[in-house]
Amino acid sequence: MLQSLRSKLFTADHAEQATGLDSAGLLEAIVCETHAAALQVAAIASGLNALQGKAPLKNPAELKNFLPSSSAVVGELLRSHEEAGVGDTALLRMKEFFRDLSAARAGIARLFADFDRLGVQQAVSHGNATTFTAWSSLCQRAVGAVSALDADLRDRLPPYYGENSAMLLRILKSASEGQCPCIDKSGNVVLPDMPQRRKAARRSLLQQCVLRHRGKTATVIAKDISTTGLGLERTPELKKNDLVQVELTGGRRLIGAIVWASGTSAGVKLGKPLPPNDPLLEG
Repeated sequence: MLQSLRSKLFTADHAEQATGLDSAGLLEAIVCETHAAALQVAAIASGLNALQGKAPLKNPAELKNFLPSSSAVVGELLRSHEEAGVGDTALLRMKEFFRDLSAARAGIARLFADFDRLGVQQAVSHGNATTFTAWSSLCQRAVGAVSALDADLRDRLPPYYGENSAMLLRILKSASEGQCPCIDKSGNVVLPDMPQRRKAARRSLLQQCVLRHRGKTATVIAKDISTTGLGLERTPELKKNDLVQVELTGGRRLIGAIVWASGTSAGVKLGKPLPPNDPLLEG
């Protein structure tokens, strides 16, 4: 799931590209970056809870792999919040979350160093208690950021972002209460299969097409396609549940219903799913 989220983002070396996105793209990038960091925080907190005797943890050193990295992208995205349309409350909650994440990252880096220097058990027994409590508190900060973004943007992004938020909130709250939602019965650190990842894989399409709805036509861009849906850009005003017909280059016509619309972007759920071997999916 984490890779699915990260695939929408930029590398730190190209953070300046953030300001080149349209408002819908900025919005998705901000939410994806926050969700990805929140999920990693839940994994780290789960592991720390396990180390305190709440559950078995097979390989404590593996927690290093889930430590959220410091990203220049975050600052670029937050500076673009007005263009993306993020409200003041959500912005404040995100700033609090990423500020505390930066501080918590430094503390746990020292604990990881002690794993190597002293061994895990001795490092935990001699570790600074504030390192453990910091990640529990950080889960609560993440709850605030995810909740505020969801409330602010729920009607402006595809529905699976709201589903992601609901699952993340359950995981974060559990970890903040000392539980280990990201540790399986064998003691492995696992990330849950989030709703965004369960959606059908999409292939980039990027072709001009004709949109027909309510007796009108418009030239739009078919951005991507999956077995069940189509992403559109440069659309006229559309509403959820509008029935539409999309005529692609070459005359292929697809019929479906609008499942989300934000500005000049929209998602279409196809009335009849495409077979996996459809030429549109194979390129």
